[in-house]
Amino acid sequence: MTNTAAKPSDHDLILAIQGGSLDALGMIFDRHRRLVYRTALAICNDPEAAADLLQDVFLRLHRFADRVDPVDPLNPGSTGVLQTRLIPGANATIPGLNPWR
Repeated sequence: MTNTAAKPSDHDLILAIQGGSLDALGMIFDRHRRLVYRTALAICNDPEAAADLLQDVFLRLHRFADRVDPVDPLNPGSTGVLQTRLIPGANATIPGLNPWR
C-alpha cells in the first residue's frame, strides 16, 4: 500500500515551526540536512566542523523561526548562517546575509 498523503511544503513547515512544532522542525531537517551539510563541508572542508554547522543552522532556525520568511525559508538563510559562522564579521559587511541573527 502506498502512502498518498501530500507532504507539507517548506512554507507550511516554517509556519508550523513558527507556531512551535518540533515535528515540523524534524521534517524540514530531514528534508534539507544533506544540502546544508554538503554546503558546510564545501565551505570549511572539515567533516566535524560541517556537522557542527549543520546543527547550528537548524538550532538557529528553531530559535529565530519568527524571522524566517516562509516563502523562501532556506535560501539564502541557511547558507547565510553558514557563511557568517565561517567568516568573522561577514554579517557586518554584507547587508542581509544573515536574516536569523
